[in-house]
Amino acid sequence: MFRKLKQALTWDSDFDEAWRRHIDGLPSGKEHWSWSRRIAEKKAYWREQGKRNRITATEAVCTALSEIIDGIYSETCDRKDMRDTFVAFAGALHFALSLDTEGKPYVRPDDRLPERWRPFYEENKRRREAKKADLKSRAAEIQEHRFQREEINDAWKGLLSGDVPDEARRIWKASGSPRKSGHAIASAAGVSLKDFVFWMIVFRQHGWISEDVVVDEHLYANQEYFLKYHKSLGADMKRLLDHLSA
Repeated sequence: MFRKLKQALTWDSDFDEAWRRHIDGLPSGKEHWSWSRRIAEKKAYWREQGKRNRITATEAVCTALSEIIDGIYSETCDRKDMRDTFVAFAGALHFALSLDTEGKPYVRPDDRLPERWRPFYEENKRRREAKKADLKSRAAEIQEHRFQREEINDAWKGLLSGDVPDEARRIWKASGSPRKSGHAIASAAGVSLKDFVFWMIVFRQHGWISEDVVVDEHLYANQEYFLKYHKSLGADMKRLLDHLSA
């Protein structure tokens, strides 16, 4: 009884949260305007119908998602340029089905997936596995480079004394926001991966470059904006920041 009351009180917010999670991120490309209109109509319809039929917010969103992508598929299935979109749709539907479990016997999302979407989901899974393997390989390439602590410390002292190598400056500029992978920064800076790793470590140990792991991918960004407005930044560090930003 308490759970049903709580669901009734939070239904709209639960619906909006599930909608953001499962539908707001759907790919649209050049079809943005026609699809956004369709999606807005489905959102209004299933918000009303979901509450009227007393189904969970997740089930309402899951049903809306299925209707949206089925409608788009029916209209565009003969277009070769839509394959990547259908692969993404299948992944989104599978994920939504995996969370739509409340108040019903558990059935594997793979078995609940409609027949038309299963080949696309298999491709989605293969692509995710391939990307995961690629990210693992890239991370291993970065981790294979090792440097002595003295070498790292001496490089930082050199930077503070005004000795700023061109590759360090280029890596700094290439690592500006938004966050990027180490391979992307090295490529943009025109340096070897080994050089990137070296200077990334030099900057990172003093908080000048951040490293974050997002869905198994290591991403880096310099902290130029933060450092510019850091009130306790020493004179030597201010000079270094000016050199790097020049």
